[in-house]
Amino acid sequence: MAIALWSLASGSSGNCIWLEADGGALLLDAGLSASAVLSKLSRLERNPSLLRAVLITHEHTDHVLGAVPIARKLRVPIISTSATLGAILSRGASADVEPHPCGATFEVAGLEVTSFRTEHDALDPVGYALAAGRTRICLTTDTGTLTPAIRRAMSKCSLVVLESNHDVQRLVSGPYPAPLKARILGDTGHLSNDAAAAAVASLSEEGNPTCVWLAHLSEVNNTPALAMRCAHAALRHARPENVRVSVALRDHTSLCWSSQLNWWQRSLF
Repeated sequence: MAIALWSLASGSSGNCIWLEADGGALLLDAGLSASAVLSKLSRLERNPSLLRAVLITHEHTDHVLGAVPIARKLRVPIISTSATLGAILSRGASADVEPHPCGATFEVAGLEVTSFRTEHDALDPVGYALAAGRTRICLTTDTGTLTPAIRRAMSKCSLVVLESNHDVQRLVSGPYPAPLKARILGDTGHLSNDAAAAAVASLSEEGNPTCVWLAHLSEVNNTPALAMRCAHAALRHARPENVRVSVALRDHTSLCWSSQLNWWQRSLF
């Protein structure tokens, strides 16, 4: 089965990935307005009618802003845990929903999807591992800690979307108030460049070709150059030939990945 993903936005102002497979399309989070999502899909020449479901990781606004309007407009369910779905609908909005407990495996758009717990200050936050044939994809953002369960989900994946939210020194010396700094740095906050880079290095040591999208970068406490520099420094002491690293931009449609492309062909070096 062919799978392709486009990063529509990735950051505190909105997170959204469009995934297409032979069985249809998915939105992985919907932190942009419905009109913004549809506009971006139009520019990419993607067909919204392919959408089969909206998968939500947790209830924070930068992940759910457009979830209900998109689900209603395109007549598809919102999929997440019961607690997250309850929070999304708590303000009186209505939409078709499909609850699955954390750790459940289900099928949608021809993909086998398994959720796993992330460590974030939300009601019941999850990441997703998606598989079809030999292709495995993992979405892990908004987590202060990389638990053994998360590391297992990332293992042997073709594509890993991994949070690399902040440079620690930039955050500590920056303008955020102390409580917000403590929240971000905490075990249920956001993943630092250093932690993400260490995970990238670990993936490279597995020996499996893996593409990594560094995601959810802070506008104030990070830059794409800082995140990439940290990841490449970690890879120099590992097996860099096994990993391709890119940065998903905060407020722009940026990266595209396809299972049909050979990401290790010589022309890419």
